[in-house]
Amino acid sequence: MDEAASAQTADPVEDAKQASEPSESEDDEDKDVEEQAASAQPADPVEDAPKDEPLQQTALVNEEDLATARRLQKVAINQLETAQQAVDTLQKVWLQELEARGNTEEAKEAEAKLKEAEAKVNKAEQKYKEAQQKYEEAQAKVQAGPAQDLLAIPDSTGHSASDLLAIKDRLQQLLSRNLHAEPNDADYVNHEDTSKAFLSEVSTMLEHFKTSRRLNKADSPLLEYATMSGAGKTRWGFHVERLLKAELPDCAILRVGLNFNGGSGGGDADRTEAVHLLSTQNFSDQQTMACLLFARGLLQCSPDAVRHFAAWLRGLTTPDVLDALFESAPEADTRILVVHLDELAMLLKETRLGFTDKNLKEFVNNLADYNCGQRPLGLVVPVITHTSPVIWDPETTTIPLKRMNLGPFSFAESLKFFQGINVTDLDSLLAISACGGHAALLVEMRKFMGRKSGGLGPLITCSRLDLHRKSVKAMGMSKQECISLLKAILLQQVVLEDKIRRYSQKGLLFLEDDDGRYRVSVPYPCLLNLLEVLDRPGRFENLRWTGNTPAKSRWRTKAFEALCAIRIAIEMKDFPYDSPRDPNTVATTFVREKKSCVCLAKNQNEAGVDAIGVDGGTMILLQCKYPEMDSTAQDWKEVEQFMNFTAKTGVEWAKKAGCNQIRAIFATGRAPRNYTSTRPTELEVDGVHISYTVYAKTENRKDCAIRAMPISTWIPSSVMCF
Repeated sequence: MDEAASAQTADPVEDAKQASEPSESEDDEDKDVEEQAASAQPADPVEDAPKDEPLQQTALVNEEDLATARRLQKVAINQLETAQQAVDTLQKVWLQELEARGNTEEAKEAEAKLKEAEAKVNKAEQKYKEAQQKYEEAQAKVQAGPAQDLLAIPDSTGHSASDLLAIKDRLQQLLSRNLHAEPNDADYVNHEDTSKAFLSEVSTMLEHFKTSRRLNKADSPLLEYATMSGAGKTRWGFHVERLLKAELPDCAILRVGLNFNGGSGGGDADRTEAVHLLSTQNFSDQQTMACLLFARGLLQCSPDAVRHFAAWLRGLTTPDVLDALFESAPEADTRILVVHLDELAMLLKETRLGFTDKNLKEFVNNLADYNCGQRPLGLVVPVITHTSPVIWDPETTTIPLKRMNLGPFSFAESLKFFQGINVTDLDSLLAISACGGHAALLVEMRKFMGRKSGGLGPLITCSRLDLHRKSVKAMGMSKQECISLLKAILLQQVVLEDKIRRYSQKGLLFLEDDDGRYRVSVPYPCLLNLLEVLDRPGRFENLRWTGNTPAKSRWRTKAFEALCAIRIAIEMKDFPYDSPRDPNTVATTFVREKKSCVCLAKNQNEAGVDAIGVDGGTMILLQCKYPEMDSTAQDWKEVEQFMNFTAKTGVEWAKKAGCNQIRAIFATGRAPRNYTSTRPTELEVDGVHISYTVYAKTENRKDCAIRAMPISTWIPSSVMCF
């Protein structure tokens, strides 16, 4: 026998069993506590107490219930700890037997005892969960106070709308009012296109509803808005009520807000109570939705304020609660209820709930289903907002889901955030444009300008951008993943949902639905955060304004040049954007290494180009003109000079690099003038084919000899700082 085996006790399994099992005195003590706790359970105060019993007596009974539940909880914890200790001990014995003597009878016996102990752990865990649930319910009763007696009016088998209205006022007096509040950090700026689309959808629903006083399922959609964090989704959910009141003055407009992320005040009880009711109380989707609407809508309180009425709440149905809400509304030809579900997709992150996308649609379907009942008292408009789109299961019911757009504000709309502040100077316009129509960034910028500290520098270092930067780093993107995302942004691609779903879940980008696919965009500072993921971030130094640049105008020009060069490089394989070089070095390096490259020219003023690139048999030459003023017009002589330079010096560089084509791009943020020259935009010089493209602030006349295309068709407007 080896040393390990000899070190064992004569009967290690029996010793472990004796060491791990509770003693008789310990076991008897736990049983005594359980029996005392059970005997301490009082009679049901609702059933047995006379109706005129003082409410203080009910409060005393609730305190006793809590003390009993606390003792049971302690017993369950002790039993769980004891069972776990047994597992730990027996596991050590089993492993020792295996290592010392192999799979002997003793090892098999130890394994059997281990499995028995593990079963006891599972049983103890279940008892602990039950004890914990009873403790939470008892604690909720104590916190709620004497309101319980009022809910004893109807039974638990069902509650009509009249039952709910009968207790509504009395409960509101006893329960604290708690509703989600609209953020008021700035005056609301309306999304005009988004508003038109929303009103069009509701008008269609209303037209069908007025015809037959009910809807077919195909005409009762769920309206989903999914886009970037901070884009204004929460405020949009409040604004739709104002839109409908202004558009439909003859209708009574109501709103109930459920926030599953805990934002905008009101706490996070909507999510926690939904999880509690679904997983712990085993409520159905409809019962859970009914409880949330009952609390936030009818009682105007937090859902956890009525948690201890679980048996009573089980009798609620969504149609009855919605009927009660409509009956409590002012008289009108038609009553419309907006139910705003903010960050609904947070339920998918609740692991103990085990929600899938299919479950999520079932959870909200009953809102739209109400419109299709026999006699709906009004029209329900479900508005769902969350950061990431959900892959809804269309087979759940025939209730359709319409993905609506809540994209970035246009530049004209962005200016409305700055009412009362002079923003006509170029620095202010630059900073506002850099916000990319992002609501939260625009609000931040207004604060900066109100403190006379506005500008791109404070914006790039603000807390909102710091959160975005941390989220980008937390993604752990590879180089190829980052390049793929940058391509979707800079090339303004329409991509499938699965390509960007991972990034949208973190709130990293704007999403705009395009017939079932998505366009994605980000503000300028967020683009910088994405570029920093790539290797050698120093090559992007011209894009970041630190406040230490000698001349702002020089920084603007360099940043614009770098942005245009990056736009060229993102079209190529592996994004070959590099640090500045002179054109001759680019040509000779390409001949030697045969690797694509795009970079700023070291001496662009002397060379006549701002950036140069090579890719296969094509050389790319770029000249940029940043506007000194918002109204600056582009002098076409500069365009002609660039074309002349390309035809002469550019052809020499191309031949040196072994290229037989030149793609010459003139990019300007200035407004174009009409050009009357007959110079061709396609020509061949000394065996090198040259094509010219001009991008300007706006398009020029179609009959011009050289067409200027809007630069926003080449570079996304959200990342252009002018």
